[in-house]
Amino acid sequence: MMAHYDSTAGLMLATQDPGGYCKNFEVNMVSNRFVEFKITHLRPELPGDGGVPYNTVMGTFTGNWRAAADLYKRWARNQPWCAR
Repeated sequence: MMAHYDSTAGLMLATQDPGGYCKNFEVNMVSNRFVEFKITHLRPELPGDGGVPYNTVMGTFTGNWRAAADLYKRWARNQPWCAR
């Protein structure tokens, strides 16, 4: 997951990937002009495999980095690898 926020709102991009597939996250930005999020999914493309086996989601939120972390935590707690 990656997020960018200011005093008004936040934008987040995440992969809901419980399998831990390799990927590359990249952020480019110019202050007060634009933010660009990129995710490169690093897995082989095989004929007929239907793409990556997880969702990639983008959304907005209000708050700071803690609000973004809470969004991740809410997802992570429901994963089989998360200790109870």
